[in-house]
Amino acid sequence: MSSNSEWLGNLLREWSRRDHLQRREWLIQTYAATKHGEPEIGYLGRTWVTRSASYWVRRLALTFAYFLLACFIGSMFLGLGPYLLFSRGYSFNAHIPLIAKIALLVVWFAPAAAAYLMMYRSLVLYGYRKDRLLDEPAPTGFLAGRLLPLLAVPFLSIAGGLVVAMFTATLRAQFPGESAARAARRLYADEQRSRAAGRRTPSKKRRSGR
Repeated sequence: MSSNSEWLGNLLREWSRRDHLQRREWLIQTYAATKHGEPEIGYLGRTWVTRSASYWVRRLALTFAYFLLACFIGSMFLGLGPYLLFSRGYSFNAHIPLIAKIALLVVWFAPAAAAYLMMYRSLVLYGYRKDRLLDEPAPTGFLAGRLLPLLAVPFLSIAGGLVVAMFTATLRAQFPGESAARAARRLYADEQRSRAAGRRTPSKKRRSGR
């Protein structure tokens, strides 16, 4: 288990995005080295290769599952702040000026927006499964890091931002993780062509020397 200083350093690198491209390249190379450049992507398996009917059934099922999470968990956590501030069922909010309520809403939603952007970018780059990155500095972010439990009480909206990001990332043309897999497939094909060309060159030299 990493020390707090190591974790803080990883978190700062995550925020600065300095190692995103390095981890992305490492993930692509790892994918290219497994199963002829066609690795399994979580629940999608290898259906992403041909995008058959099985691919779309699995993808729509996952999108629907994350949609339900976003509707229930996301709306519950994101809507908690506005509900407490504007609900008529609580007498304390009647004495809070409107400008103060707006300021409190900004404080409530700002961490959710930051969590959303970081989670969305992480999913676009690496997909939902980060197990192939365990040999590298572990992705920190808000989900894998220790920051979320510390801020869970004052900033419950963070959880809402995370869940909404997990849903909206499924609406992209390429499912999270699919882009890296396709890049790995191209890399594997290029490597195979290079090796085939390298084998042909010595054989041509031997024939010309006869």
